[in-house]
Amino acid sequence: MNDTKNHSISPTIATNGESNHDLDVDNDAVILSTLTIKAPSYAQTKESATHSRIKSLLSSGEFESALSLAEKGIGLVLSKANGNELHESLAPLYYLYGTTLLYSVEEGTAGDSMSSVMTARGESGPGQEGAEDLEIAWENLESARSSLSRIAPSRAEEEDEPGRELILDLAQIHLRLGDLSRHNGRYEEAISDFERCLRGRRVVLDPWDRRIADANSCLASTFLLIAGEGEKKLGAASESEGATEDAEPACPRRITECRELSIMHYLECGRILGGIIGKLCGVDPSKINDDALEEGTNDKKESLHSSPQAESVIPSKNLSNIRHQVATLTPSKLTDKDEVHDLKEMLDEIQETIDNAVTDAEGLRKVGLMRKRAEQAADAASNENSETVDKPGLTTIGFGSGSSSSVPISKTESSQCFDSTASTIDVATVPTMLVKKKKKRVSNTDCLADSKKGKIE
Repeated sequence: MNDTKNHSISPTIATNGESNHDLDVDNDAVILSTLTIKAPSYAQTKESATHSRIKSLLSSGEFESALSLAEKGIGLVLSKANGNELHESLAPLYYLYGTTLLYSVEEGTAGDSMSSVMTARGESGPGQEGAEDLEIAWENLESARSSLSRIAPSRAEEEDEPGRELILDLAQIHLRLGDLSRHNGRYEEAISDFERCLRGRRVVLDPWDRRIADANSCLASTFLLIAGEGEKKLGAASESEGATEDAEPACPRRITECRELSIMHYLECGRILGGIIGKLCGVDPSKINDDALEEGTNDKKESLHSSPQAESVIPSKNLSNIRHQVATLTPSKLTDKDEVHDLKEMLDEIQETIDNAVTDAEGLRKVGLMRKRAEQAADAASNENSETVDKPGLTTIGFGSGSSSSVPISKTESSQCFDSTASTIDVATVPTMLVKKKKKRVSNTDCLADSKKGKIE
C-alpha cells in the first residue's frame, strides 16, 4: 500500500501545488501535522485535527475534499506505522474514507436503488460507474474492521470509557458494511453485519438509545427486502412452472420467516422510539412499553411462529398501543418539541409498514394453502387414475400406461424449504450475486464516529 487510488470521485490536485477545493494545500499541511507522531495509536488518530476536519467535510457533503484529506492522512500515518497496513492507527481514517465514498455513491444513485444490484449481477445499468467506488469503499471498511477487531474488547465495564468507545466504533463499521452489502443486493451479508452492529450497541448503550433503534430498523428493512424479492421469484416460478436459469429457488418458508423477523425488529424499533419520547416528556419509558405490549409476545421470535393467523396482528396492536400512550405527551423542554414531533411521525410510518407486512403475510399464507390444496387434489386424481390402470381385465389404449407422465413429482420438505413451493422441479441453485475478488487498494480511510444524516455516530 504505497499510495491511494484513482477513482471517479477523487479530487484533482493541480501540479503547481494548489488544490481546486476549499481546503488548500497549506491548510492541509497544518491539519496533517497533527498526525506526525512517532508512535501512532488508534486514539491519537481519532483525536487529531485531521480526523475532526474530515468528519466536518463529510457532514457538510464535501465528499471530494474529505476523500482528498483522508488519502493524505493515510499515507502519512502509514509511513509512521512502518508500512503496516492494518496498524490500529489507520482504522479511523480507513473508516472515514470508506464511509465517505459509500455516501457519495448512495447519494449519486438515489432514485435508482436497483442500479447497484444490476451492476453486481453483471447487467448494464446506471450503477456501473460506481462499481469500482463501491469495491474500494468495501476494502477500506473491511480494513478498518480487521484492524479494530484486534483491539476492541467484547465487553466493557461502565467505567471503561475507551473500551466502550472501541465497541461502538466497531459496531458503526459493521453498520456501514451492512449498508454497502444491502446497496449491492447482498441482503444476507447485510443481515450478518447489522446483527453484529446491534449486539455491540446493546452491550454498551442505554436500552432507549436511538442508535439501537437504528440498527433494528436496518435489520427490519433488509428482512423485508428479502421477503419481497422472494415473493417475486415465487410468482415468476409459478407463472413459468419452474425457476429461471439465473434465479435462486424461492423459499416460501424463508419468505414468511423474514417477514416475521422484519415485523419483530420494526416493533422493537418502535418500542425504543416510544421510550425515547417518554424520556423527553418526563415519563418512565419502561412503563409506556409495559402498558402497551400485550401479554404473550415480549418481542420474542417464538411468539411470531406459534399461530400465524392469531399472532400476526399482535405486533401491529402493540405498536398502536405505544402510539396511543405517547400521543398526548408533551416534551419537558421546549427545545425538544421538534424531536418529539419527528419521533411520533416515525412511529406512524413504522405502523404503516408493519400493517402492510401483516397483510402481505396473510396473503402469502392463503396463497400457500390454496396451492397446497390444488397439489393434493392433483395427487389424488393421479393416484386414482393409476389404480384404474392396474385393475385386472382392463386394457389401456395407446402405447403403454404412460406411468412416467402420470406419476407426480416427489415433493419432500427435506429437499425443498417449504411444503407449498411454486415448482417441484429440481433446479440447481445459481447465485444471483457475483462476488468479485477484491484488489487491495491503499486508499482506505476511516473515522468510525459521527457524520451526517444520523448514520454516523
